[in-house]
Amino acid sequence: GDVKVQTSPATSITLSALHNVTKMKYAKSVTNTWNERVDVWDGAGNKIGAAWVPKSETKDVFTDSNYKMNQIALGFDTQLAPKWNWVVEGVVNNVGSIKDGEEVNKKGLWSRLTYGNLVWNQAKTWNVYAEYFNFGNASMDSLGWGHHMNIAGGNASCGSWGNGTKGWGLGTNIQLAKCTNLELTYYFLKPHNRTDFDNYNNVGYAALTYSF
Repeated sequence: GDVKVQTSPATSITLSALHNVTKMKYAKSVTNTWNERVDVWDGAGNKIGAAWVPKSETKDVFTDSNYKMNQIALGFDTQLAPKWNWVVEGVVNNVGSIKDGEEVNKKGLWSRLTYGNLVWNQAKTWNVYAEYFNFGNASMDSLGWGHHMNIAGGNASCGSWGNGTKGWGLGTNIQLAKCTNLELTYYFLKPHNRTDFDNYNNVGYAALTYSF
């Protein structure tokens, strides 16, 4: 569901809601314990008997569970000047952990500042933009990547929301001809809230779009 309110000739406010229910694997830590018979040796290397020693092993067991994606996003779009546009959107995803003891951060933020005057049906028009984003690990579905961002938003797996992502992006749109657009982007990515690694691989791409 989407609602858009025009608060002034230059500014609009948007409210969006997404609700989806499907199956997702839930990781639960299970500990197995048992007793193991081992030989007992003296200091001289002679076997003097045997004893039962307790052993244990902990591992993740994956089971299917209902996965509900309940995203609510609030944003605004404002034309700062004839060639300057600013868009900001915040999102909250009402979901829980999918792994025992996992830290869950449900909030995310995305912003784009654009300069230029791109006109889809006019050749040689263009714009450039800079983006900032900061997505908690459970704010975006980076496993299914069911959204229209240029990046996945993190490194989720079937058993974990992963580490989220934050960083900067740079891009440009060039209208090569009427209804033919070339977009070039590059992103500098870091995990949202991890200390055991500093960076994701940076990513860039080129997209050629034609419509008729």
